[in-house]
Amino acid sequence: MIVGIRDYIQARIQEVDPNLEPWQEDAFGNNDTDGRKTEFYNLIFGSLTNERFPNYINDTLPVFIDIWADNSSRSDTLVDFDNLYQKAFDIYKNIICLQKLKGMEDSFTTIQLVSIEPIEEETSDSTFKMRIELNVVKSFCY
Repeated sequence: MIVGIRDYIQARIQEVDPNLEPWQEDAFGNNDTDGRKTEFYNLIFGSLTNERFPNYINDTLPVFIDIWADNSSRSDTLVDFDNLYQKAFDIYKNIICLQKLKGMEDSFTTIQLVSIEPIEEETSDSTFKMRIELNVVKSFCY
């Protein structure tokens, strides 16, 4: 399930921007962005939770997509910020609109947007960061 979700999301990101580089040096997202001169992203999974109801169970997996863009060589920071925000929105829309895992079509019920959040990058004044937070929810009936 986890590999299928990762593959699905990475494919949707690449459809929006094939030049956006994955950076997965750390599964927990503790990457040092200092010195990066390209746009890149990291895909991070949160803690799986489980809710029980009378006739079904919901498993919820939080998924975080962090996207960085370097602005050190450009002069219009608001345009660059807006472009990265739009890219995050486009990635979210592409993930939500398709919602099918190849060979695993029944492996989840919904993908829900929690937030798209601009985050100040602590390691660099010239780097923008956006965080997309999604919940992948699978319902099991019994």
